[in-house]
Amino acid sequence: MTIKWGIIGCGKIADNFTQSLETLNDGELIAVGSKTPGKAKAFAEKFNVKKYYTNYEELLSNPEVDVVYIATTHNFHYENVLQALNHGKHVLCEKVFTMNAKQANHLRELAKNKHLFLMEAMWTRFLPATKEINKLILEGVIGEVMFLQAEFSFKTPMDLTGRFYNMNLAGGSLMDQGIYPISYASMLFKKQPINIKTNVCMAQTGVDERGSHIFEYEDGKAALLTTSISYYKRVHAIIAGTKGHIEIPSFFRASEFTVKVGEKEIEYNMPHISTGKGYEAQEVMNCIKEGKIKSNLMSIDETVEIMETMDNIRCKWGLKYPEEMERCIKA
Repeated sequence: MTIKWGIIGCGKIADNFTQSLETLNDGELIAVGSKTPGKAKAFAEKFNVKKYYTNYEELLSNPEVDVVYIATTHNFHYENVLQALNHGKHVLCEKVFTMNAKQANHLRELAKNKHLFLMEAMWTRFLPATKEINKLILEGVIGEVMFLQAEFSFKTPMDLTGRFYNMNLAGGSLMDQGIYPISYASMLFKKQPINIKTNVCMAQTGVDERGSHIFEYEDGKAALLTTSISYYKRVHAIIAGTKGHIEIPSFFRASEFTVKVGEKEIEYNMPHISTGKGYEAQEVMNCIKEGKIKSNLMSIDETVEIMETMDNIRCKWGLKYPEEMERCIKA
């Protein structure tokens, strides 16, 4: 059974996703859409896609499309997913999933009522290296996990109209990079923190330029998470347990990591195929074939909980996006 895909948004991340989708035997991209003049056509020609649209309604009305990948900017995710679900399409939506937990919950309930599959595209969860790390932790190799340190920072030009610094495009380090370490902490500790200590540096445009958080859990467990779009810093994670620890360079796209227990040190090299986006696509297709409406590895329920954590952080900062971006629409 071949699952037929449509893509809304034809930017770089959609390009990466399509490259990986082409490596799978049971998935086919048959339609793409972009409201930017000429972009959908160019994308379709590059990847030999049958149909391209400048109107999302037309793409979603295509009866051949089984599932839609939402690859637009953050501020459009909620309305794009809502539109796709209302057209009876299964959905994989890029992170950050929505602007807030209220929107995420609305989409969850709608997907449930329509018995449609819905998942956040947290591709990190599905990489071979991440799966192996979780397996080693489950086996108790480093003992009980007590602490996570995760950093995701890079320097981007101060472009006041670009998506990183633009309030109207849901810019800022929290929405762009912050979702990665926050989701990683959720994956490791299987819950959200009971207490959050956080600080922020705001850019002149009103978005967060850099932020750091201490997540506190029961039994003394904790996470230290940092993100920034204003300075260079390594993208790195360390998972510390009662017996040893795991070091993961570029944890969000992990292809290698090191396990250290006492004097013993083991290096793992687990490169991913193509751009690495195919693993999440395969999960989506497997779930659809099995009649599931949520993934066990990245459930929509956990996505809603993560959005609640991010709402909590923004509340502490006093960061609010324009009201029309934060609202819920009646389905």
